[in-house]
Amino acid sequence: MYPVTQRWLDSGRTAHVRYSEASHLDPFTGKVTPPDDMAIVDGQITDDANSNVRRMLNLTLPAVQGLYDALAAPGGEISISTSMRYVDGAIETIPAGVFIVDADNMGYNPSGQITLTCPDRWLRVQRNRFGITGRTSVASNTIHAEIQRLVEGAWSSGFPGWSQLDTSVTAKVGHLVWDDGDREAAILDMARAHSLEVFFDRDGLAVLRPVPLLSTTSPFVWQVDAGDTGVLIDANRSRDRSRLRNAVIASTSATGIVVAPQEKKNTTVGDPLAVTAGLGYVPYYFSSPVMKTTGQLQAAALTMLKKQLGVASWMSLEAAPNAALDSGDVVKVILPNVDRFTPRPTELHILDAITTPLLPGGTQTMQTRSTRPDTDGT
Repeated sequence: MYPVTQRWLDSGRTAHVRYSEASHLDPFTGKVTPPDDMAIVDGQITDDANSNVRRMLNLTLPAVQGLYDALAAPGGEISISTSMRYVDGAIETIPAGVFIVDADNMGYNPSGQITLTCPDRWLRVQRNRFGITGRTSVASNTIHAEIQRLVEGAWSSGFPGWSQLDTSVTAKVGHLVWDDGDREAAILDMARAHSLEVFFDRDGLAVLRPVPLLSTTSPFVWQVDAGDTGVLIDANRSRDRSRLRNAVIASTSATGIVVAPQEKKNTTVGDPLAVTAGLGYVPYYFSSPVMKTTGQLQAAALTMLKKQLGVASWMSLEAAPNAALDSGDVVKVILPNVDRFTPRPTELHILDAITTPLLPGGTQTMQTRSTRPDTDGT
């Protein structure tokens, strides 16, 4: 979660005014179209940890010809900020994302508007594929150094920088060849094989970090609760066992290397998701040319197992907006009582996807994954 004051966190329970502003930067002329010329008619930001493009902006602006013309430059970026005005007049402002204008449309009828679809800066990584050269790895690079090289290579100049660059994976990349020129696929393959995630954050800076995992002791950043002073508006719990796996088998597809596949499985006594329980043995298979040692295979299998064990239970929430939340954050959910004889369900959940409205008065929707015990039984 973006750092905010306690006052911000409590704003969903007290009187306040929330609003967002947009500005546009033309990368060729350097001209900035300020918020006063970009009055937001409607819009929302979706932050989805399961999508390659983490943050997506859908924005509606007034149908003004000059504004539409200002948005024409390829690679133009829109920056969004969200502010909270408190009852005493104090204002707290946080960034909500930096987005590339990918598609825009203006209607010329009396009720016409400008509508825009704007992915975050990961779009540059997707679109800037390898040329004739640069299709091979730097074999001596560590995993994090190679990911850094490929991400920064999507910019000929002016790379925005990193807000987090995890260097804990010290394994060497070795010799890899990417025949299809897909820069994004090469990066994500290395990241997923080593339980890392890479994306651009709300400041428009790159992030490389370990995949967030839950435990029963994970600290939560916000409480989503029902009641007279709560922020929860609606909730829906569901269970889907079709994607549940209780074992992971990781193998290498690298040529010229013989490394036995590695298995991690849930054997926790008394756990209904154990391989010895009613589910039986339900493995997930993962293979990558990036993993070349027994240790790499074991580490990848263990992290994937912890994530697989947490996907059977989901929750959809609707709440008063907290625009500081990010996917990967842990929240404490306190549901309402459905009867007088059972305690209120209280659970820790990790946020997978969040949709936040830009206009005042809207509600925030969240998709979550459930908590699993901090053990894998292996």
